[in-house]
Amino acid sequence: MKKTFLITFLMGLCGWAYAQFSAGIHSGLAFSNIEMKGNLGTLQNATDALVSPQVGAFAQYEWSPGIALRSGIQYVQRGLTIHERTHLNVFDIPMPVGISTDLRIKYLEIPLEVVYRRNFGHFAPYVTAGAGVAQALDARLQPRVTALLDFNLPDVNINLEDFNSTTVFGKAGMGISYQTAGGSLFIEGTYRHDFETLKPNFLVDLDLKNKGFSVGIGYVMSF
Repeated sequence: MKKTFLITFLMGLCGWAYAQFSAGIHSGLAFSNIEMKGNLGTLQNATDALVSPQVGAFAQYEWSPGIALRSGIQYVQRGLTIHERTHLNVFDIPMPVGISTDLRIKYLEIPLEVVYRRNFGHFAPYVTAGAGVAQALDARLQPRVTALLDFNLPDVNINLEDFNSTTVFGKAGMGISYQTAGGSLFIEGTYRHDFETLKPNFLVDLDLKNKGFSVGIGYVMSF
């Protein structure tokens, strides 16, 4: 028992002796979609990913060479694009008309991830895995009509009380960093999937879950 305690204590001292803190920022593009289950009807094969910018900041605690904990906060929009097409007869000439509606939900997300990296000179490939909490700040539908000319219709606000505005998600990713004089530049790709459904009151026959991937670049400084 004493030996086990001594080994654990010495390992902890080694970890604290090595421990390094770092902080950074990142930005990129999120390609979001929504997993839908239930009575899809005309929504089947009529949706596309929603592309939106994302930006965030994070802090990282490196416990031992190659292993770190990372957490922070990021702003991103998630949702999907719904397409509908029809035809209108104008002077007996069929004219195609397209209607697209973006479902945009603005989130603040707080992830907690484990980062494992291997160093090869200035370059360090790495993988990440973890989970987090997302809180919706705003939700709206943005309809557009495409005919001879494209024009936007007024946005339709969605009450945050009409769906599950706080969700828990899992994420995993991979990237590569390049060591510079004052820190590291990195590029990273991440896949994300909600564990919980949105449970919208206005779509009672559907179960919706956010999912998607993102690509971004960033810079991190060590202290």
